[in-house]
Amino acid sequence: MIKSKNLVLFSSLLFASTNTASKGLIKSDVSTLNFSAGLSATSVQETFVNAKLVSFKLRLKGSHQLYEALDASFEVGANLESGSNNAQFINEFEPSKNWTLKEAKVSWQPISFFNVQLGALNQKHLNNPLLVGGNAFASAKQKVSIPFTPDHEIYFESEQAIPNNQSLSERIGQTNQGNPQFMHHRLGAKLDGNVLSIKGSVGKWNYTGLSSGVAFRSLFLGNSTNGGDSSTSKFIYGYSGISAYSEVSSQLSDMLSLNLEGQYLYNDKAPEGRNKGNRLKFGLGIYGHEIFGEFFRNESDSSVAFYNAGLYGHNNKEGVAAGISGKLKTSKLSYLFRMSEMKKIKSSLYQNDTTRFDLSLTKNF
Repeated sequence: MIKSKNLVLFSSLLFASTNTASKGLIKSDVSTLNFSAGLSATSVQETFVNAKLVSFKLRLKGSHQLYEALDASFEVGANLESGSNNAQFINEFEPSKNWTLKEAKVSWQPISFFNVQLGALNQKHLNNPLLVGGNAFASAKQKVSIPFTPDHEIYFESEQAIPNNQSLSERIGQTNQGNPQFMHHRLGAKLDGNVLSIKGSVGKWNYTGLSSGVAFRSLFLGNSTNGGDSSTSKFIYGYSGISAYSEVSSQLSDMLSLNLEGQYLYNDKAPEGRNKGNRLKFGLGIYGHEIFGEFFRNESDSSVAFYNAGLYGHNNKEGVAAGISGKLKTSKLSYLFRMSEMKKIKSSLYQNDTTRFDLSLTKNF
C-alpha cells in the first residue's frame, strides 16, 4: 500500500520539468498518460465464506522516454469498496479503501535484442495465474530476443524478484515476516501471422525464504502446512518446479476469431497428487466481443497459495468458468462477466465448494 504523497512524488519524477527537458536530459515530447475508472461486483458463496463486494477503481497509467534507450512507466490507482463479508478463517473479501501500485519500472534497451527492466513489475507478464497473480514484485528482469523474421522471434527471459508481503495481496492480508525470493527463467517464442498466431514458453521457477506468516495464511487457501499460528507455521513442502504456457489464436474473418490458451504447472518438491496445476481456456470472438470457457485444476501444493490468483480458488481447487468480455470502441468502455464453480480436490477443514460471480465495467479517458 502506498501513500498519496508517494504517488505525487513518483509522478513528478517521471514527468520532469520543461527546464530539465530543455537541457537535453529528458525528451518530454515522448510521453503518455492515461486515466480510467471502473466499477466491479463480486459474489462468493462457500460454507466458510459469504461475500458480496462492490468496488470503484481509479487507475492512472503513464510512461516517459528519459533517454533514447531508457523509458520509465507506472500504473497506480485507488480502490473504494463496500459490501458484506462473512468469513470464518481469512478475510479475503473484506471491503477496503486503499491505494494500489500495479507497476512502476524503468526499461533499458541498449541494443535491439536485449532489454532490462527494474522496479515493481506486475507478474501478469508470466501468463501464469496458477503460479502467481497479477501483483507487483520488486524485480529485475532481463530479456534476450532473437527475431528471425519481423513477426517471429524466440527469447530467453530471467527474473529475480522479492515479493512484497506488506502490499502484495489486497484481498488476503499482510505479513511483516520473512525475506521471500522468487526466481523465474523461461524460453519462449512468438509467431505472429495474419490468420494464425502462436506464442508460448517453458520455464523454471523457485521460491525461497517463505515466512511463517505466509505459511499460516496459505493454510486457509489450500496449502499443506505445520503449526498453528502466524509465528510457528511452516510449509510441509518446498516450492520449485517448471511451468509452461501456450496460446493459439486465429482471425478467421473480420467478424470471427478463435483463441485457445493453456497453462501447466509442476512442483517437483511436492508428492504426486499435490504437485500439479493446469488451466485451459477457449474463446470465440465476434466483432471484438469474446465468449469464453475455462477448465482448471490446481492441486494443494503446486504453488504458494498466498501469491497466486484468487480467481481460480488459489490451491486444492478444480472447476469450470464461463463468461463474456469485450470493448465498445466508440465509447472506450470495456466489460467482463464471469461465473465459476469450484470444488475442493482433497478433504480440508478450511475449504469447501465455491460459487463465484464477477462483473466489471471500465471506462478509459
